[in-house]
Amino acid sequence: MTEALKWLIIAAIVTGLLILAALVPAHADETRYSTDRYWTRNWEDYVRERSAERHRPYRARPQVRAWRRHHYHKPEPLPPSNHSAMCLGEIRAHGTPHLTEAEAMQSAKRHWQAIARYDHGEKYMSIDTARHVKFRCARSETNETAAGRLAEAVSGEAWRMRCEVVAHPCRSELKEAP
Repeated sequence: MTEALKWLIIAAIVTGLLILAALVPAHADETRYSTDRYWTRNWEDYVRERSAERHRPYRARPQVRAWRRHHYHKPEPLPPSNHSAMCLGEIRAHGTPHLTEAEAMQSAKRHWQAIARYDHGEKYMSIDTARHVKFRCARSETNETAAGRLAEAVSGEAWRMRCEVVAHPCRSELKEAP
């Protein structure tokens, strides 16, 4: 094919598309945005439209309020727990890996205290006053590093440990002054 023939085919295709576009009328779908009424509305029209969407086809329940005058509901007095220990929901914390289980346990306890303080305040951060304290310690890594293998060769077993502490934080009781 010659260069002139290619340009002739391209010109014929473009001309055909232009003729097709001129013959087919432009058509917009009828939407609520296509009318002039939508663009000239005020806030009352918007409120009317919103309330029409919330229309309930059933009858509203009758409201009887006479009994409130005769039966005054007294709130129950607060239990005397202001001075006793009050416990909250359980907190779970994981410590950082350490060479000994004691250090790993100390790290987990510190992390538990930090979470309790952040979530509930200083009154609840003592793990000594917490209830249902449970813990679990396990190996934390596979010793695949050169430092881990060297420590294993030197000391025999050098797995790093990580502990988890689960407890319900409680605030301490108020004590009598001396």
